[in-house]
Amino acid sequence: MRKLYFIFFTCLFGVQCAVAKDDFASLVGRVEYKKQDVIVSRVDGYLREVGLNAGERANPGEILATVESFDPSFNPQIISSPMYATVVSEVFVKQGEPVKRHQPIMRLTRNEDLSVVARAYGDNRQYISIGKQVTVHLDPGLPDLTLEGIIESISSIKGKALPVSEVTIGVNVDSCRAAKICRDKFRENKVIVVSVSK
Repeated sequence: MRKLYFIFFTCLFGVQCAVAKDDFASLVGRVEYKKQDVIVSRVDGYLREVGLNAGERANPGEILATVESFDPSFNPQIISSPMYATVVSEVFVKQGEPVKRHQPIMRLTRNEDLSVVARAYGDNRQYISIGKQVTVHLDPGLPDLTLEGIIESISSIKGKALPVSEVTIGVNVDSCRAAKICRDKFRENKVIVVSVSK
């Protein structure tokens, strides 16, 4: 357990970001969205109403916001959720504030689109390959709180002192929905540890 804490915190402070442990190479990464929708204003006007706040879940077709145009000849822009459940992950404008045409208003995401982006440094790059199964550790203090993942893509990052590869890992989010502690830990920008077999 002490080794896992060492891996986790040394990478946070930039000392090292990949430490071999027993039969596994450990990478540190973040939870990110593979896909997101940014909703923009179609007119110059103001945000008349916001239906949901950041972090709230939207039902299919639910009204999220209304933009009133400064030009009375334009109808209000009604912003609705897509015809599938989404999460309002970020709201860029407050209710009553002016907006310009094409200005971002909010960001919509789906929990199903959460993935892990990690980095493999130096010799640890030899252990990664597309399609390989990995284990995602959501909290170093809770060793049993893990998710299984698969490496979906690998890309090289240039300009670093050591050879670095960025790894995108797809995770079965459905297995995390039942437990609240799992949902709380597996969220956007959360720093996690990934174990890759050697």
